[in-house]
Amino acid sequence: MGSRLPFLALAVLCLAIGRIWAADSPDPTEELPPPTVHRVLLDAEALSAKIDQLIAAEWAAKGATPAPLADDAEYFRRLSLDITGRTPSITLLKDFMDDPRPDKRRLWVDILMQRTIKDASNNLYVNHFATYWRTLFFSQTTNQQAQLIGAQLEPWLKKHVKENTPYNQIVKELLTTPQGNIFYQANENKPENIASNTSRLFLGVKLECAQCHDDRSGGHWTRTQFWEYAAFFTGINRGGAKAEIKIPDKNQVVQARFLDGAQPTIKPGSAPQLTLADWMTSANNPFFARAAVNRMWHYFMGTGLVDPVDFMAIDDNPPSHPELLDELAFQFAAHNFDLKYLMRAITGSRAYQLTSRQTHESQENPRLFARMAVRGMTAEQIFDSVLEATGADAPPPGNMNRFNAFGFPNSPRDEFIARFTNIADKRTETHTSILQALTLMNGKTLDDLLKNSKALATVQANDQSPLTRNIEELYLVTVSRKPTPEEMERMVKYVATRDRKAALADIFWALLNSAEFILNH
Repeated sequence: MGSRLPFLALAVLCLAIGRIWAADSPDPTEELPPPTVHRVLLDAEALSAKIDQLIAAEWAAKGATPAPLADDAEYFRRLSLDITGRTPSITLLKDFMDDPRPDKRRLWVDILMQRTIKDASNNLYVNHFATYWRTLFFSQTTNQQAQLIGAQLEPWLKKHVKENTPYNQIVKELLTTPQGNIFYQANENKPENIASNTSRLFLGVKLECAQCHDDRSGGHWTRTQFWEYAAFFTGINRGGAKAEIKIPDKNQVVQARFLDGAQPTIKPGSAPQLTLADWMTSANNPFFARAAVNRMWHYFMGTGLVDPVDFMAIDDNPPSHPELLDELAFQFAAHNFDLKYLMRAITGSRAYQLTSRQTHESQENPRLFARMAVRGMTAEQIFDSVLEATGADAPPPGNMNRFNAFGFPNSPRDEFIARFTNIADKRTETHTSILQALTLMNGKTLDDLLKNSKALATVQANDQSPLTRNIEELYLVTVSRKPTPEEMERMVKYVATRDRKAALADIFWALLNSAEFILNH
């Protein structure tokens, strides 16, 4: 603090001189510069409180009555799905429910981030978010082969998720290292494809509308700006490549230029992508941190502060909470783009912990975040949650008897996932197709898991236990809650008229195929 005193004294002196000069100036109407907004660094818990303050202010302004907090069972299932990509084990659920600590919801975020199965190297948080980022990075590619190419990045992503590598460093490496070759290959090494996808993914800008003509969707991007940005991707990974490109159907060559209008300085012999990556991932970039926190908010809350998430530079699509978006972006960049920090802050907020049940008509608008949105699970989450619930051993990995269309071995998990639509950007608008419903109800993979379910076998073997205890265990292991009195009465009546073991298997199957099981709420 002492080292700042001379600077502060000088600033005060300059300000005083400036006022005296202004008083003597022949142009007293000259405007002073706007005051600088000063922000302080907030730890994750303090940022959670800031989130709640700004969300509550909007509730008050719009006359919204927020839903009550979710109970422990509802909250913990949601948190487990979001952090580990699967529903919690019954043991873990009971441990959380029995935890007497008043701040256990905040503490269990880190416990789940450390959860492993079988061995220490199989960290569920690492596996889940490596898949999330890989799916996201290749979500804009349009062919199945590109998705298969993207799978090659998963080991690299797992390493970075495990080490909690700063997000800006992950993106920078994706654009400038050999891993980038996979990303570029999936985009056919075409500058226009790479420009469209990188701007959407990392800057929240849907730039492709300006590829053929000036953007008329409200973004005000010109065709020249699109191709100036695409010029960074000419001569992919070739040092010394000219950062320029010819606009199709026009006798015009344009030089690379950043989307904020600044002219880049590209070192001789350097690949243009290096210069772009430095600009893109800088804490001073006007797009990068905002796009990242908006995407993370969308992941955990179901709706972005700007939604859709890649329409951030559109006049008629402003943020629902501008001050909150600014605060999150500032804190994320100031904390060295620490993803775990951002996740702790969002999941620690009251907004994240509200029930998904609507208790007041004012909660209908999802952009008020007055209740938790009901979100569709990804195919990976469904499969892994079924695996968790059944307690069955994971199906064997790909082998030489199962191939996909491109000659790669397919595992049962791969085949299951292939039947489901990628819902990375529309998690609140998921729909189950007939094929997907049949896969869940009658698919061979799910049928095999049910036949080999250790959880079901344990319940069926406990025929000396009260029937109500057996039914309760099935509910806890599938939908992470106890049955209501009405549900219990109905299930007891069902079992009483049938073979006990077969009836318990029917209940287990019905719970696994329920909407409650395949939705995150």
